[in-house]
Amino acid sequence: MQKSYAGTDPFALTHFEMPPGRTALVVIDMQNDFLHPEGWYARQGIDIAHMRAAIEPTAALVREARARGVPVVWTRHGFRDRRDAGILAQHRPFFNKGGLRQGSWGYEILAECGPDPADGERTNRRDRLMNTLLPIAARAGALLKARGETVAVAESSIGGLVSAALLAVPGASAYFVGGSVVYTRAARTALLGVPAEALKAAAPASEEMARLLAEGARARLGTTWGLGEAGATGPTGNSYGHAAGHGVFAVAGPVARSLTIETGSPDRVANMRAFGVELLTIFVAALETAPQK
Repeated sequence: MQKSYAGTDPFALTHFEMPPGRTALVVIDMQNDFLHPEGWYARQGIDIAHMRAAIEPTAALVREARARGVPVVWTRHGFRDRRDAGILAQHRPFFNKGGLRQGSWGYEILAECGPDPADGERTNRRDRLMNTLLPIAARAGALLKARGETVAVAESSIGGLVSAALLAVPGASAYFVGGSVVYTRAARTALLGVPAEALKAAAPASEEMARLLAEGARARLGTTWGLGEAGATGPTGNSYGHAAGHGVFAVAGPVARSLTIETGSPDRVANMRAFGVELLTIFVAALETAPQK
């Protein structure tokens, strides 16, 4: 009969090989806010003793991996603010006030675990880059299918994220006609057919510019709807005086919408995600309020 053990030192019962070239050690979320006595969990009065019990065995495993030439990869869990905290903040509302914020001390790997700058890293911030957009894109896709309508997208600073999210929805061929990344004036004229004079007349990174892109995408591909986006994702502002986090968005079609946001963040990846969310969100709002054919 197979026996199971639940002792005070379960790690002593674990034995496995780590052949170099076929193995990597992935250490998940061993961060200050989870494990340090001054981290966010402990400051909320949460007993972290059971989590800290994993520190020394983890550090020992990391040392052994390095000795055997096995690469070590660290993951970090965290978010920019409560807007992208997702389900974690729902189940642990104390994160609404702080903790696990990207760029903070609490977000860093606990030093006792032995992280090294030469190690690899995979942060779920980038994993969420698309995942944050997918539910909104799925809603847009469902509405487009139900209405029998199509969409074209012109993106600038987010580099095709919205097109990718819309295409990730099964059955996207029913509504997605095409998209383009128009990062420069030359691209906007060549790919969208927007006259150079119109581009020069519109203020850079303005709602007027976003509308030109949306209308150009719609006209070029003959779709029901067109989406346009421009902005400054960071880490610095653009040459026109806009700070990092300045984004403009527009929807052209049966219902026209436009929007300007300022995230106030220099985080380029986070701003790209936030811009994609805003563009898809105003598109869904337009679809939901547009009159039926």
